[in-house]
Amino acid sequence: MSTDKVVGIIDEETAELAGIEYTGKIYASSGVIKHIKKKHRCQLSKDIFNDIIDTIKMVLKSPEYIGSHPKKPGKSVEFIKKIDDYILVATELDTKKGYLYVSSMYAIKEAKLESRVNSGRVKQYDG
Repeated sequence: MSTDKVVGIIDEETAELAGIEYTGKIYASSGVIKHIKKKHRCQLSKDIFNDIIDTIKMVLKSPEYIGSHPKKPGKSVEFIKKIDDYILVATELDTKKGYLYVSSMYAIKEAKLESRVNSGRVKQYDG
């Protein structure tokens, strides 16, 4: 974790909304940046692709929607914000080491976001 960057903070209100028992710093490793560039390049605008860390920070600081992955309850938080498209920053809790880290970032379509809102997977956030 020594080479990881702090990209955000999750407070009590956000943690409660997402159903996770963790508050504190959110980290991003160089490995996740490589993953995003390799796997999600075609989904991201040029501006976002060229500034991944700042985009992650922006989404984590002021998300419009917050939720969690249904297969990872209590261990994941999804932060979503409209920039060019809706951008989802996925985070996961490392329960052994006790910290939250960015696991991915990608664009999602508005229809997919609406589906997740309607299913209760994500909730609008006014924080």
